[in-house]
Parts: sequence; C-alpha cells; structure tokens
Amino acid sequence: MATQSVTLQPGESKVVSFEFVPIEARTYQVSVDGLTGSFVATSLFLSGKILEVTWRDGQIWHPISDPMPQYASITLRFRVKNTGNGATFKAGYQWWDIFSERWLWNYSPGFNIGAGVEGNIDWILNTGMPQTTAITFYLFANNIEVDSTTVTITITAPPVDYASIQMQIAAINEQLYYMAGVYYGYYPPNENYVRIAPTYNFPIDWYDKTYNEMTYEEQLAFEARMRELEAELERLYLLL
Repeated sequence: MATQSVTLQPGESKVVSFEFVPIEARTYQVSVDGLTGSFVATSLFLSGKILEVTWRDGQIWHPISDPMPQYASITLRFRVKNTGNGATFKAGYQWWDIFSERWLWNYSPGFNIGAGVEGNIDWILNTGMPQTTAITFYLFANNIEVDSTTVTITITAPPVDYASIQMQIAAINEQLYYMAGVYYGYYPPNENYVRIAPTYNFPIDWYDKTYNEMTYEEQLAFEARMRELEAELERLYLLL
C-alpha cells in the first residue's frame, strides 16, 4: 500500500498524487482516507490497415500500378487507418543485399496516428533498373506487424527514339571521319576538302591544323575529344 505524509496549516490544501502501474486490464478500486473511487485499465490494442499505396514523381500522384521511371527517387505514400488504440505507425519492406547476401529491412519514419483515424505515411523509394517485380509492404504499430499488402511494381526506361539515335550516330561518325583525316595530316590544309555543314544539329569541331602541327596541349585536347566521341558512340549503339 502506498502512503504519503502531508502537513497542512489551518485552511491550507494540497494536491496529493500517487503513481500506479496496472499489470492487467481490469477495474481497480482506490481508497484514500475513507474516500473511495475506481478506474479502468485497458489493454493496448495494436491494429492497423493499409488502405492504399500511391507514388509521386514531381507533383502528380499515381496508383502503385502505374509504371515508375528507372533510377529515380520517388515518394511512396501509404494511406493507413489505426483500427486499434494509440500507436506509432511505420511502413517497411525487405530487399536482398547482394554484398552481405541477406535480406535487409528498409523502414519509413514513424508517425503517430490516433485511434480510429486515417493518416499518411510518406517516404522515399529509389527505383533501379527496368523490371517488373512483386513487393510486399508491411505496416507496423509500435514495431509490431499489424498488416501487409503485396503489389506489383513496374519500372520502365524512357521510350527510345531510334531515328534520333541513328542520326546522332551518323553525325558522330562524320566527326570522327574528319578527325581521322586531321590526325593523319590529310586536312587541313587540303583546301579541296569540302566541309559539310554540321548535320543533325550535332556540333562539328573543325580544326585549322593537322595533328602534327598542333602543340602538345592541343594534341591532348584533340585525343580527349576523340575518346569522348567514341564513348558516346558506344553508348548510342547500346540503345539500339
């Protein structure tokens, strides 16, 4: 039994508080100096429901079934309802880590949602390479799993404009063909070489010296430009 000693002056009053932690859900009787009362201790009921999952890229919200862009950071939104009493809710999913060769958890921040109230849980998902995969999202209340939903996520690459890519390849090949002539000393200064205007909106680099006439720094810049064009050409061929 808990006790407290209080000294009061004539006409004085004080508030006396007692702390008690109930160990089971039931009605407790309280008696203080002949005054009686009661209180009811209820058990913590953890329950929640995932109502909807959507995602946003920019300002537009999409249903989870809409294709997502590749290699992008998108906002996932879980609309959930607390069907129990007070709790802190968070969402999470598992992913396979190829380096540690085990499943790891990714969790959203926690949000307090009142009993019987709906709320949103937002957090960032980083998409990867194009694929279609099933993923299970879990809902936790006070770190206890209370619900889950499995959805199919589709990640897509942007549509390929094959005609534009082929035009860019042709323009880069034209540039490299001309630069090969510069490297081997054919032009300049061969005035008979017809300089075709830049095609396909591609910026053609023209040179007023052959490779052997360039300074060492100019040669380095020339070679770096050729490697840059060759790398871009390789990238474009991979898109076809």
